[in-house]
Amino acid sequence: MILLAEPGDAFCAAPKFYIEEAENFICQSYYSSIGYCTPAALGAALAQPKKRPVILTGDGAFQMTAQEVSTLIRERCPALIVLINNDGYLIERVLHEDGPYNDIQMWHYSRLPGVFNDGSHAIGIRVTTEEELGQAMEIAAREKKKLVFIEACLPDRDSSPGLKRLGETFRKNQ
Repeated sequence: MILLAEPGDAFCAAPKFYIEEAENFICQSYYSSIGYCTPAALGAALAQPKKRPVILTGDGAFQMTAQEVSTLIRERCPALIVLINNDGYLIERVLHEDGPYNDIQMWHYSRLPGVFNDGSHAIGIRVTTEEELGQAMEIAAREKKKLVFIEACLPDRDSSPGLKRLGETFRKNQ
């Protein structure tokens, strides 16, 4: 697999994963451009067709390039997309004073694979508990030839411990 971690909470959580080979981890950290990982997964899949791209993205970043899910399906890329639905631009809420500019339109993310295909090449799953996430990951492991889109809903704008630490440090040093 190749892990693609979107700048934001996904990137802050990624250090908890053990990735043996450096070429199996992709993050747009230089400019921290959100929306990078979904289209980058297509390039990774075409460059390394024997490896499955795993996209860890937030809802705000995903909305920047959501249409690329259609391209991934059309090209039969068996990506695993784990979308962290935490209600907007959470990293901005944590690092800066929050405001309505960090709100985004709520989508039914897990339904997108059904919008882009008839279910033969992609699956969408919405999860709200750790148990449901475990079940969704089991489905993803079985459905290796399909794009699997998991919408992981986090309550109360929860975030990773890494993002919480970053926010505390950032606010202390302002």
